[in-house]
Amino acid sequence: MKNQVKIGKLEEKKRQIEERLKTLKAQDQSRQKKQDTRRKILWGALLMEWMDQDKLIQNAAHDRLETFLVRSIDRELFELGPRQEPLSENAQGRQKASKSEAGQKTKPVESKSKPEVVKAQKTA
Repeated sequence: MKNQVKIGKLEEKKRQIEERLKTLKAQDQSRQKKQDTRRKILWGALLMEWMDQDKLIQNAAHDRLETFLVRSIDRELFELGPRQEPLSENAQGRQKASKSEAGQKTKPVESKSKPEVVKAQKTA
């Protein structure tokens, strides 16, 4: 009987420790996600500054967005029209994943206006 009481107390401590461990892991995961989001924001701000200063970078980023963005909602955010070219295997995988996550098919959305992109002239 004495051992049963000790076992009960130890099991309760174990449950408390496991709960605390679960909480700490969740806090750490949340912190890491916030840091990752902050990194992405800062990289985006840096890229936007470079694009303001250099039309070559602006054109390269725009061209990359054209091929990278698959979902209509993402393309609309950047005022890009529907995709015109066939999807690469990687883009097809992203599109399939986004459709399954949303539980519905995505439809292309016509953009209201296309951002003006100036092609840089090569100098000899």
